[in-house]
Parts: sequence; C-alpha cells; structure tokens
Amino acid sequence: MILGGDCSKGNEKIISITAFGIQGELELRRNACKPGDIILTTGIHGLSKLGFLIQNKINFDNEISLNERLIIKSIEHFCRPSVYPNFLNNLLKTRSDKNISRIGCTDSSDGLFQALQDLAIASNCKAIINYEKIPKDKDWPKGDKWDEYYFFGGEDYELVFSLPKKWAKNLSKFNKDIHEIGFFSDGEPSIEFKDNKKNKLFNNTPFKHF
Repeated sequence: MILGGDCSKGNEKIISITAFGIQGELELRRNACKPGDIILTTGIHGLSKLGFLIQNKINFDNEISLNERLIIKSIEHFCRPSVYPNFLNNLLKTRSDKNISRIGCTDSSDGLFQALQDLAIASNCKAIINYEKIPKDKDWPKGDKWDEYYFFGGEDYELVFSLPKKWAKNLSKFNKDIHEIGFFSDGEPSIEFKDNKKNKLFNNTPFKHF
C-alpha cells in the first residue's frame, strides 16, 4: 500500500487510483518549455472554483447575479472535470517538425497561476501572459475578485503547455478548445502580463488543496 499524494490528509476514506503506461514518441515534461514557445491551454479556468462555492453555499459576491447556464456549467465542471482523450493524438497530427520529441506541459489542478509558475521555474524561462487572450466563459463576471478565482481557483484539471509557433498555430486551427494565452521568453523564471497594469493580480496566494 502506498500512502501520500491525494491521500495525504483528510477525514474520509479515500481510494486513489494510479495508471501506468508506456512512454510514447512524444514526452510531456515541465522542464521542456523554450523561449519563443507559445503558451496554450485547454478549456476554461475558474469554473471549478465557482462550482465549489455554489455547491458549498459560500457567499462569494453579493453584487453579482449569475445566470442559470453558468451555475449549471460551473457545478458540472467542479463535480465532473473534462478529460481530453484525443489530446496526444492531436498533438502528433499537427506536429510541424517530427524531430521534436519533448514539449513543456503540466495540468492546472493547483490553478492556472501555479501551472504557469511550475513550467517557468522547471524550464528556467519567463512566462508572458496576454490577458486579452485568456479564454473565459461568456457570462463570467468582470472584476479583480473574478480574475483571482480564474487564476488561483484550482482543480480545473485543464492542460497548460507550450509549443513552437508553427505547431501551436496548426493545433489551434485543428482544435478550437485549445487557446493561445502567451509565450515564453528569456529571463528569470517568473510570470508577468503583457499589460503591466495586471501584474498586481499575481500578488495573490496560490491555491492549496488542503
């Protein structure tokens, strides 16, 4: 029996399942991002956080009235996160240079901010994020608090990864659920917005599971 990870803390009995497989022709690693790579993400962030707040009847914003569609979608996202079974096959189909065998990739179970930070630190480069390109639900409210939910919410289980420009363009055209949100550059491992006015958002505390 192995204890740890998902079972490290909690009052409930937990069954944690781990799947083992064989390494394919493409390696997905946190430390494989390169300056000039485009940063991409699957899906939309923040929904799991909102679903958690709604499900637990936590008072998150008295001034906002959410429509029923967003409420239902957020609860579904919290209770049943999406999976992307064709993600790897789509990467291989759109690969512009078959000599590339490693790409930077991680998941956002700890929040989008933490995922970007993990990639930047492991790959020793700077992540530049374009706020205007961040994919949000059409009914997602505006404001600093909602930006905080989006970047620091956690447990969205989307994929955050980087690709060379041509490959990123091919994949974005092939799969509309893939969104370009920025790029990596040379520099100290860090995250910043293309619009410096938004950088104060990153002063918030990252998501913690426990």
